[in-house]
Amino acid sequence: MTNTQYSWSSSIFYVGQLVSEYPFIYLMSRLPLTKFVGATVIIWGIVCMCLAAPNNFAGFATVRFLLGFSEGAVSPAFVTITSIWYRKKEHTTRTALWITMNGVAQVIGCLLMYGIGKNTSLSIAPWRVLFLICGALTVVAGIGFFTLMPNGPKDAWFLNAREKEILSLRMAKDRDVRDGA
Repeated sequence: MTNTQYSWSSSIFYVGQLVSEYPFIYLMSRLPLTKFVGATVIIWGIVCMCLAAPNNFAGFATVRFLLGFSEGAVSPAFVTITSIWYRKKEHTTRTALWITMNGVAQVIGCLLMYGIGKNTSLSIAPWRVLFLICGALTVVAGIGFFTLMPNGPKDAWFLNAREKEILSLRMAKDRDVRDGA
């Protein structure tokens, strides 16, 4: 790849993300949110694994666009999920926590890359193995999210009846404050 092609391979991810945000926001309002997000995370993982396949600019650009496209739902969905589970005054802290996980993932990813790069017995290029492993881990996480994450507090399998009531009352306080303002 040339320098320009490499730059476009990086940038086209964000083009895909931008293109997908409006359709995904529409779909998030029409489909069960946690199932939709779980499915997009699984698709993202599959596309990430596909990054191990291309051998030319067109292939990389296509897969990078699809990777960005499949990620377009994640941030808006997590903001919405945060608003379902936490009061408005807690949103900043909770959102900061899940955004911080991007940095943690990068640190873990760097360690993973270092370990894979030092492995001399691989039958394919180490960078291809990295995409396969990261994609597979993402698919597993997406399946976990899809199957374990409830649609909302009323469906929370991990809360008992009393905890659901307390959560409902906490969230009602926010609605009372907004209605009275």
